[in-house]
Amino acid sequence: MARKSPSRSPEKLYLHPKVHPRDFPVARYPRDFPASRKPRAYPASRYAWVTLVMCGDGYAAGALAVAHSLRRVETRHDLVYMVTPDVTHSTYRHLCVVYDHVIEVQYIQHPCRRLKSEKQQRMYNDWIESSFTKWNCLKLDYERVLFIDADMIVKENSDDLFELQPPASIFAIPNARPWGDLPNVYLTRSGNPPKHGELISPDLVKRAVRSNSFVACGAMVLLQPDLKDFNDLCKFIKKDAVFGDGLKTTSGADEISISLFYANAGVSWTNIHRRYSVIAWKRDWAMPSKLYILHIFGRPKPWEKGCAWPDPDWWGVVDDLLRLHPDLSKLYPSRPAVTTNNDMLGY
Repeated sequence: MARKSPSRSPEKLYLHPKVHPRDFPVARYPRDFPASRKPRAYPASRYAWVTLVMCGDGYAAGALAVAHSLRRVETRHDLVYMVTPDVTHSTYRHLCVVYDHVIEVQYIQHPCRRLKSEKQQRMYNDWIESSFTKWNCLKLDYERVLFIDADMIVKENSDDLFELQPPASIFAIPNARPWGDLPNVYLTRSGNPPKHGELISPDLVKRAVRSNSFVACGAMVLLQPDLKDFNDLCKFIKKDAVFGDGLKTTSGADEISISLFYANAGVSWTNIHRRYSVIAWKRDWAMPSKLYILHIFGRPKPWEKGCAWPDPDWWGVVDDLLRLHPDLSKLYPSRPAVTTNNDMLGY
């Protein structure tokens, strides 16, 4: 697979003149759209920030926060939200307040290998076999899409990421060398992590999945949509009875699938600096760089019952969102009054 112009086809998810309203959720209930933001019928940009709500409405509160954070830093690009069929009509309407397009997608599900640690199993077992669903973004009618998880907030304009060569992602985690103890196959001979924009060879990715190392961060991935790539990726995921069986990497199934798919095709990845996905309680990990995007990693999330960790950045975004759209307040709990330590949060 060489880097190429994306395949275009009427089979794409949306934004094609022949798409029927029943296949275009934001066109289904025009009377319900907020007057302040009626979704557009066609893209206004060549690029889009994309995220996903699946397994019901639970992540809608996070989705609204990440989109509002992008509005606050004045992104120039479209905001697209993919939702699975089990997301309710009321959530569609809520998402339309801040997103340009809300698109229904089907689940991509397949059995995958058992996660390595009890902590990972506790956090991901209930949805890990559906984690491939995010790669529906390869079907969207844009030149480039930047998938961002719903548990992130953008603190500084990050539109420059679209200028990188796709595929691109973050090849660094705080518990791997030189910051932690896990193996890191991407370090230079002098022990330094790869620079922003540096190419990651296919051989390094293949080496990572065979060792106790890691691959591309699934929370932040820049891709060039292509229908053929999407279909080939689905075949790759479902080729074996259990995806990823026998691999030693600590990464999740969604991360392994997209990383290996391009690596097996001989395509190099582009490294995104870790400042674009900093775990909220490990801010010093990005130092001395400026922090651009925060990742609210772990469970429970700030909008979920039982979270007693009032992250000021995340709640600052939500407070501003609710000031503009007070009707969304029912999606959010009261701000916690106390802060617990990370051990109590299960991180």
